[in-house]
Amino acid sequence: MKPAQYWRNKQKIKDYIGKTGQVIASTTIRTSSPGLTHITPYSYVIVDFSGEKKELMGVGNELLEIGDEVVCVMRKMELGAPQELIDYGLKVKKIME
Repeated sequence: MKPAQYWRNKQKIKDYIGKTGQVIASTTIRTSSPGLTHITPYSYVIVDFSGEKKELMGVGNELLEIGDEVVCVMRKMELGAPQELIDYGLKVKKIME
């Protein structure tokens, strides 16, 4: 996420960090853009947060399935050039039992 975009969305982001939910739909991305090849395969999921549904990307190299319990975390979205700003955003990570 770019600095201006982060600033505009920061209130929404802080509301989701640490929030837990359940995966209700999942797809696995095996081929992606050049900026995401370091994390493929990854999951793109719809998560139910107690009645509120949100589309999110899973943490890289972790495949999520319907029914998995997940938690929202902030992670790098893409690898940029060393002189560029780091792009951060919300992702979900499986809660290990």
